[in-house]
Amino acid sequence: MKKEITDLTGITNDDVSENGADIAEALCDFWNFVGRTQLIGYNISFDISFIRNASIENKVKIQPNKCIDILAMARKKISGVNNYKLQTVAEKLKIDAEQTHRAKNDCRIAFEIYRKLNEK
Repeated sequence: MKKEITDLTGITNDDVSENGADIAEALCDFWNFVGRTQLIGYNISFDISFIRNASIENKVKIQPNKCIDILAMARKKISGVNNYKLQTVAEKLKIDAEQTHRAKNDCRIAFEIYRKLNEK
């Protein structure tokens, strides 16, 4: 894992190798799980590019999913923030975002942001 990823998330190579599955198997499981459903994420192009590139490298079939980017929605609907980081936008919308960069919590925060942005 690159140092900048560890600096950003606090996740180390030891964390991944100790608890992680084989990458090809994990990618197959991911694509089987999502199928052809629409994917929603915060700055989703960043994440999906890693998943697609890893899938290509590991010869795993990629699904042609449409994506909704919550970050793009936030930029259109929210003003008066210093930046559009997940935590900043969550705080602006009064969503608890104490711990970010952990998958389950980030998913919850992103979903709550998505829900609130669709109320506007």
